[in-house]
Amino acid sequence: MSLIDLSGERQVNPVDVVERLASVHDWSFDRAADDEIIRPMRDLLTEPIAALGSTDVRRDADTVFHCTAAAMRRHLDLADRPSPDDIDHLVRFCLRGLDAG
Repeated sequence: MSLIDLSGERQVNPVDVVERLASVHDWSFDRAADDEIIRPMRDLLTEPIAALGSTDVRRDADTVFHCTAAAMRRHLDLADRPSPDDIDHLVRFCLRGLDAG
């Protein structure tokens, strides 16, 4: 199965594509494990995001988590620390995304 075969399908969930690619190539991929890893972090964000008036708390918490985790991963990969300005920018960016900043 090629990527072209996968892309020709209608209304394909991108996660399904990754899951299918993982199975074809015998790569490890487990949605349940991913959710177990994300859930504690999302749970920490749920109450504050709900207090900001979110109408889709779980999706907003996941988005803030993924944005933050990606920024942290970048700094880990570069073996450096984010500056106070970098942290402030990320916080302001997420708050604007939640219509709170």
